[in-house]
Amino acid sequence: MQDHIRPWGQLFAGAWLAAFALFVGVAAAAQPRTAPAFTTLYREALARREKEFGPEDPKTAESLTDLALFQQRSGDLKAAEPLMRRALAIEEKAFGPQDVRVAAALLNLADLLHARNEPLAAEPLFLRALRLKEEALGAEHADIAEIAVRLASVLEAEGKPKAAEPLYRRALAIQERAPGPDSHELFATLNQAGALQESLRDYEQAESFYARALAVAEKVYGPEHPATGAAMSRLGRVECAGGKTGPAVQSLLGQGLRIAESSLGPHHSGTSSALSDLAGLFKARSDFAAAEPLYVRALSIQEDAFGPNDVHIGAALNDLASLLAEKGDTARAEPLYRRSLAIYEKALRPDHPDLALVLSNLAVLLSDSGDNASAEPLLRRAAAIYEESLGPEHPELATTLTNLAAVDFTEHKLLDAEASCRRAVAIWERAAPGSPDAEPALRILVTVLAARGDFGAAADFAVRELRIVERTRGPDAPEAQELRKTISRLNARAAGK
Repeated sequence: MQDHIRPWGQLFAGAWLAAFALFVGVAAAAQPRTAPAFTTLYREALARREKEFGPEDPKTAESLTDLALFQQRSGDLKAAEPLMRRALAIEEKAFGPQDVRVAAALLNLADLLHARNEPLAAEPLFLRALRLKEEALGAEHADIAEIAVRLASVLEAEGKPKAAEPLYRRALAIQERAPGPDSHELFATLNQAGALQESLRDYEQAESFYARALAVAEKVYGPEHPATGAAMSRLGRVECAGGKTGPAVQSLLGQGLRIAESSLGPHHSGTSSALSDLAGLFKARSDFAAAEPLYVRALSIQEDAFGPNDVHIGAALNDLASLLAEKGDTARAEPLYRRSLAIYEKALRPDHPDLALVLSNLAVLLSDSGDNASAEPLLRRAAAIYEESLGPEHPELATTLTNLAAVDFTEHKLLDAEASCRRAVAIWERAAPGSPDAEPALRILVTVLAARGDFGAAADFAVRELRIVERTRGPDAPEAQELRKTISRLNARAAGK
């Protein structure tokens, strides 16, 4: 998905639908006619165990777990939870709460709570299971890596990406040794670690993880496997986000698309993802004529696969709308954003970050069209969602605060604009020091402070922007030269000249 920011800033790649699955598809729930029949069989097995061994025996716990996992796979998470809790209680009583045999029940319940969007409830269960496994198996066992990855995913869901990062790195260090440097497990963790860095817009780190993942995929799966094609698309996407838009990136994204089409078929949702990634490169080059038909085809594939109102369609609608907005086609972009928003409002929880992304993009479109009155509440809602779902230090929140500051400045709400910009700058400095993503917030802040007559502070922030420009584009870049003139004028005003 694409995240839209004002014309003076860089267009940001959204994080929360960027990390697409290895084999994109929908997990099918149990068929309506077979699910009740299998549920009955599992319940009968449970009843036999209870009768033969008693309601508090570990063998009864095994049958409870079998039934709970089946219900979870069938989509009945609510019914599965009490069964898992009962199984855990039986095993804790039978083995003791510190016995490693309890770890599996802890992990099952933690995974279920995570699936129910209850990461705060899942986290202590994962931590407890991790401690039990460490005590029983040692800190370097392969099971430790698996639990670390699952715990990292929960921490991300809590909006704690910085806490998740060392867990991914720990898992990688273990998996490099066992099962080894060319393993399915290592490939999966490299992709998750890369996705985390991509969401934080640390594209250099993300590129490193994705490049390693591609190398593993080529060895484990072969050069023409869909996993390898998906790895190429991920790597190309993040290289593009980091500013690389040359022929090498186009070749990589083109190969990813070719492999997806040949191995998955031209109408598979994995092919749709590869199309969107290649379209993103053309968009970054402002080659809208090349990008638009790719986005249109990606949307058509998703609509054919899932229907016109499925949650999967939201990302494709947002991507196409973002392209149309950037090329100035507001009349076509707005209804696509609103359609994406309507789908997400119905399908997602109210604090889902993908919902915030579309709210923010629509708000920027409305503001650019002069409708700040409609844009402001959308941006405030998006900021609240990001803070709730991703945490107060996430780059997506900084981007939305910057867009909100732009609206407030246009409406002459200088104090509000200053507060939003200062917070956005602080987030960037902690999350990605020296990142060019901070430039829009710095630029607005300089303008706001100068408008309020605080020329000294404005000059200080202009110097900070200049350092970023010099580092990323060189000291002779036109933007650097213009900033030096601005700093000189601000310092002169501050000195009363």
